[in-house]
Amino acid sequence: MEPDATDVFGRPIIPDNRPVQPGGWSLTFGQVFWYSIALCGLYVLGKRLRMRVLVWRERQLKLQTRRRYGIPDNDLRPFNVAYADAVRRAQEEEKHNPKPRRAPPAVVDLRETSQEQTIRNRSGVFNFIS
Repeated sequence: MEPDATDVFGRPIIPDNRPVQPGGWSLTFGQVFWYSIALCGLYVLGKRLRMRVLVWRERQLKLQTRRRYGIPDNDLRPFNVAYADAVRRAQEEEKHNPKPRRAPPAVVDLRETSQEQTIRNRSGVFNFIS
């Protein structure tokens, strides 16, 4: 009995008659080509989507800043010009419609100064000794 013709248990080994593929790759050149084209397409699509999101985020940040300083969304002038105009417009409105100034609210101390409020009595909580 030949040592390479049997397995560990002594049974005869059945030869594998399937054709051997060179290089061990199971993909053809055409498949590799189309997969690489699809991968490049996904990469380009991802880059464009990322740029679009970055532009959108920057525009939203600029609009939020302009809104914070009282500049309307349809005002497309540079920030310093639009801000100066918004400040001037707010001052004119203040002159025409003065609002009564309210006094700041008085500070009220709601804490009681009794001794029972400041010292915690825990004598009954941790009574392990008795």
